[in-house]
Amino acid sequence: MALLYRLEGSFALLSLLGSFLIILSALFVRQLRQHPANYVVFMSICDFIFALKFAVTAVAPDSESLQDDDLYCLIQAIWTQVNQT
Repeated sequence: MALLYRLEGSFALLSLLGSFLIILSALFVRQLRQHPANYVVFMSICDFIFALKFAVTAVAPDSESLQDDDLYCLIQAIWTQVNQT
C-alpha cells in the first residue's frame, strides 16, 4: 500500500508540474487569456488543486492510517468533489 501512495504522489507531481506550466504560460502570454484558452486555464487550475490533494496525501507521514478516520475521509471526499470539474 505504501508503494501505491508513492506512485500516486509521483503522478500527482507530474500533474502539478504540467498544470503549473499552463497557468504560468497564461500569466505571461496575453493571447492565452482569450475566449477558448481561458477554459484550458480554468481546467488547469482545477487539476492543480485536485493533484495537490494526491501529492499531500502521498507525502504526509503515516497517511495510510488516516484512511481509517471517518472525518478525514469525509473531508477528502468533499475536497475532491468540490474541485472536480
